[in-house]
Amino acid sequence: MNTENKVAVVTGGASGLGRASSSELLKHDIKVVIPDLNAEQGE
Repeated sequence: MNTENKVAVVTGGASGLGRASSSELLKHDIKVVIPDLNAEQGE
């Protein structure tokens, strides 16, 4: 899969499965937007 210029939005990405998913996406150079109620953990 070509990941160039890709962006993913992972809701609830500051913890749990969302965080794990975000980490994997970042490993593949995909830009990740993480909207979450816990802003500190989402940074």
